[in-house]
Amino acid sequence: MTMKEFKGKRILNAVHTGEEPKGGIKNSYESIGVELVSDVRNWKSAMFTFIMGSYNNDPNKLENFEPTPEEVDEIINSAIEGEALPLAMEIPTFTFKITGIDRIITHQIVRSRIGVTFSQHCTGDNDVRHLDMLLPKPILENVSERMKQKVVNALFNIKGIYAELLDEEKISIQDARHILPQCIDTYIYMTANFMMLKNFCARRLCTNETVQMQRISTLIRKEIEEKVSPILAKHLIGICDKTKRCHFRKNDSVFGGSVFHPCGKFPRIDSNGKEILTESGSSVHDGPAREFRKYRSDSDMPLNE
Repeated sequence: MTMKEFKGKRILNAVHTGEEPKGGIKNSYESIGVELVSDVRNWKSAMFTFIMGSYNNDPNKLENFEPTPEEVDEIINSAIEGEALPLAMEIPTFTFKITGIDRIITHQIVRSRIGVTFSQHCTGDNDVRHLDMLLPKPILENVSERMKQKVVNALFNIKGIYAELLDEEKISIQDARHILPQCIDTYIYMTANFMMLKNFCARRLCTNETVQMQRISTLIRKEIEEKVSPILAKHLIGICDKTKRCHFRKNDSVFGGSVFHPCGKFPRIDSNGKEILTESGSSVHDGPAREFRKYRSDSDMPLNE
């Protein structure tokens, strides 16, 4: 174990010289964890004060209005619905710890850039030879045992070579990490305001998104509902649940977007307002829509069966 010096304090980073790589293989659909780690006690008063700031001469008090708790909730809800100052949605800010994911998923998370910032687990100064590797359920359960074993052997072989580069060849951690599989278990902290979370969930709860991104969005919603307020959580829904129509675009696969068929929960509407018939539910490409149904059971969002 090596140590860094930072203003007189010793900070540990992970180094496992001479140790045989450990860790296992986990189902990436089930390994995900989301935890709200920030203090959110004053979100409601801050949001309410911001909304009412336009209606008073005195910034220190409300004139001729003493709202009940129910009226405060109603005013906040009106802002989220766009009927009052919607910029108030930028006031509540939340920090989440998202674990049990790989770098494929963190690269999707960080595509959100407005109203959000990130701190990610670094592989450049940590020896990750003992971390688990995450594979999607279809690779773990839907392929032959021979193929599954080939995949597992290949992954552990790469981890072994990574350890040899560090221990025997004395390659730096920053350089050796370039051979690591993308499926190494990692984590990320995400700090976001509510407006960003609303837009994030609107897109990522579509059943054409990867199962992992749908799972993360659902768990974010669950954390907000249980630790903050159902008032906010009820607005963290897929865009189709709000508009009652499918936003899948037929050209998505051409332009590098979704390659999956619509799930069929809501009709697809063309530019003339006419319904577009959805693809057959038996298509091999609707895997994420099928797989995620069981993981959405902890949400009250409707499912099309």
